[in-house]
Amino acid sequence: SLSRALQLFSTSTHHTSVAHIYIAGSVRVLGLDLNAFVEQRLAIPSSLPDPFTDMNPTSLDTRLREDAPACLLACGLALRSFSR
Repeated sequence: SLSRALQLFSTSTHHTSVAHIYIAGSVRVLGLDLNAFVEQRLAIPSSLPDPFTDMNPTSLDTRLREDAPACLLACGLALRSFSR
């Protein structure tokens, strides 16, 4: 469960609390508002990150925009080469 995962995180790290949860992955296939569900269940602010925020929305396909949280890891790995 979500609360168990947070308890495990809190006991295994030096962090005592979680200030914000970023939900990544293919959450669209679940067919529910996972962001609102997590906030309601855990009372912790959460969001679905969009790595394409600063890109021109007209140039992005609607499906790509919907799947943006699933692309987060790939975009982060791709950007690592620019930080060197």
